[in-house]
Amino acid sequence: MMRHLLLFAVLFAAGLVLMCLEAQGEKGTAVRLGADLAESTHPDIFKTKLAKKSNPSAKALAQKKEEKAKNLLMRPPTPALWQALPVKSVYFDYDKWDLKPEAQKGISVNIDYLKNNPASHILIEGHCDERGTPEYNIALGDRRSNAVKTFMVEGGVSQERIATKSWGEELPVDLGHNEDAWSRNRRAEMYFSKL
Repeated sequence: MMRHLLLFAVLFAAGLVLMCLEAQGEKGTAVRLGADLAESTHPDIFKTKLAKKSNPSAKALAQKKEEKAKNLLMRPPTPALWQALPVKSVYFDYDKWDLKPEAQKGISVNIDYLKNNPASHILIEGHCDERGTPEYNIALGDRRSNAVKTFMVEGGVSQERIATKSWGEELPVDLGHNEDAWSRNRRAEMYFSKL
């Protein structure tokens, strides 16, 4: 009787382990538990057999790599992944997203740089000052980043290389509450990565 309870407990625990490992099966190997009594010296011992998953195809690996690159494009820039382009920031007037002539000159410098580095990915972030609702500022930051993207595409940079992100008012460079601070916060920042 005791032996049966012990066997039941072992089988139950093995079932739980199997369910957990199958749920995590994407990460490496799948585990199968099976009774190999012919090889066992004791009837209560169960052998664990590891079965490697089949090798993923080249297409699946390429898809996974592309997905990883896409996810990286949506993250905030970090020094290890993203570097500022030669002209990092361009600035906008209050409640505007059209590019000033000096902004167009700065973006043109970046376009030349990107043409010489065709393997790099580009992230353009739109920012706003603290005035306006958070929802409005997210939409305005999006229009600003897309204005820069459009100018880059018109300048010859492939749009598949460019991702945009709006931070709205969430990442100010100047915490002041005056026009001087606000004018520095109304910007688009440009980064690149050679992933």
